Amino acid sequence: MPTAAPTAAAPHRPVFRRLARVINPAVLRVARFIPFYAVLEHRGRRSGRLHRTPLAAVRTRDGFLLPLAFGERANWVANLRHQGGANVEWRGRRFAVADPRVVAWDEGKAELSAIERRLAPVFGARSFVHVSARPQPRA
Repeated sequence: MPTAAPTAAAPHRPVFRRLARVINPAVLRVARFIPFYAVLEHRGRRSGRLHRTPLAAVRTRDGFLLPLAFGERANWVANLRHQGGANVEWRGRRFAVADPRVVAWDEGKAELSAIERRLAPVFGARSFVHVSARPQPRA
């Protein structure tokens, strides 16, 4: 069975972007309690401002897979690429992440559980960003 290839930005993307501005602050408050969520802390490439973005995350043996539900043009992707790294809070732990690279569906799906493989496309994920991760000491 062929797998889905990455697609161009969907026409509903502006609606999701506005919705995310409303929903993300609430998700940030509960993300640490949701097993498949992480918070990406990254700096704006133009503003230099610190951003906290809630994302689905899949732990791999050397880092994380971050599904690209809104495609490679999402601001967090551009910021992560520009900086070359960031921090991720996942399940109460903090990780320094680096070496972001886009991973196609066929490569990334091997890291997903059966249920994740079924759900990711439903939420628009056709590819991923893979980052290497190093745990940071607890404060």
